[in-house]
Amino acid sequence: MSRILLPVMLCLTMSVALAQQKNDKRTKGPFGAHSSDAPSYEIAGGKAIATLVSEGKNYMGLLVGKPGLKVPIHIHAKSTEMLYVLSGGGIMTIENQRYPVSAGMVIQVPAGTRHSFEIAADAKEDFRAVQVYSPAGPEQRFKKGRLLPKK
Repeated sequence: MSRILLPVMLCLTMSVALAQQKNDKRTKGPFGAHSSDAPSYEIAGGKAIATLVSEGKNYMGLLVGKPGLKVPIHIHAKSTEMLYVLSGGGIMTIENQRYPVSAGMVIQVPAGTRHSFEIAADAKEDFRAVQVYSPAGPEQRFKKGRLLPKK
């Protein structure tokens, strides 16, 4: 697929996800939410921040990981996870296969798939990605982290 088509497909997917967020009190009108209205949680022992931009039938948020982040192997039994990498990189392990991840990539992890992620301790920049779960659910674990004050 072309370098243009993948981001366009992700934007369309995200637009559909946002349009379905009728029960999300942060959603304005038929669709649309602003990250400045969203709660952010410090997770992974302070190595990452998850901003929960839109919750409802589907989820969309912003994930920021610092160098040295290690997300252990886990499974989302009923949800597909999609990431659009904005900056930074790391290694995504999916069903025991390691894949380098970098800015501009779209990653799709089907429901029921074992996966993990890590950022090298000597990475020069933070990892930033738009994260989507369809259907929503796995993001609820982020709420166990420390709620960060609004900026």
